[in-house]
Amino acid sequence: MAQAPTQPNPREMWIDHETGLIHWPAKDNKQPEPLNGPTTGQAYKEFKEAEKKNAALMQLMKRQMLSRYQCTQCKKKFYGKFARIKWRNVDGVQTETLVCPDSKCDAPVIMIEDAMNLKAAPGGQI
Repeated sequence: MAQAPTQPNPREMWIDHETGLIHWPAKDNKQPEPLNGPTTGQAYKEFKEAEKKNAALMQLMKRQMLSRYQCTQCKKKFYGKFARIKWRNVDGVQTETLVCPDSKCDAPVIMIEDAMNLKAAPGGQI
């Protein structure tokens, strides 16, 4: 395990592994912070909110990957984990669109079976 430098450079960030603190460059005028993240105050509340948002997005992504889709053009059926993402201009706004996994077909896809309705996912795990 790396030890804290004997003479830390005041222009660089360094971590003291004995105390578990991150020391910031002197120009940033920050107090040392714990290595494992904030534990109190507004920063902790923001961290917890971001954690909840991330968990919800992960559930949505798992649901989409386990759902079945069908191409609107070639009519192929597949699971969401095989879909490709393509950026498209919709009403002047760039947006991500799920498209057919076939490289010759860039048509958008529609969900035909939502994984939320499944009792057990393909492969036996949800």
